[in-house]
Amino acid sequence: MSIKKKYSFLNKLVKRNGIVLLGSTSLDEPAVNELLQGFPMSQHVYNRSISGLTIADAEKYLEQCVYELFPSRVIINLGEEDLKYCDSVTQLIEQYRWLLYKIHVSMPKCQLVVTTVSGKEGLCENFNEELKKLAEEKSKEMNISLY
Repeated sequence: MSIKKKYSFLNKLVKRNGIVLLGSTSLDEPAVNELLQGFPMSQHVYNRSISGLTIADAEKYLEQCVYELFPSRVIINLGEEDLKYCDSVTQLIEQYRWLLYKIHVSMPKCQLVVTTVSGKEGLCENFNEELKKLAEEKSKEMNISLY
């Protein structure tokens, strides 16, 4: 079953206004649902992370991984896969900016939370600093925060 079909099937069971986790390998591999059971949450949390997902490829999964769930908050953890094969963060940050814009335009009331990533030493710190600047720049305009 393809990822899109899998999530479209699961999305029939979700409750609106929950929290969506959209990330790559580090969010897809751990048993997030089991971890969440140990912490009382007032909102439902749906993990729509995909191993190996890059910032550029995330856009083609937005329908099934975000929009169909009508979340109140999306926590985004992307960039770790990109940093493995990249020498410059400028293009990655522009791709991230576009992804945030696409989500914001489709869901203007949704809070977007971007999280820092780990990866190549030096390059990762640069990426996280630029990500922080992006979140600060767009914080009010797009309801974005950095965690």
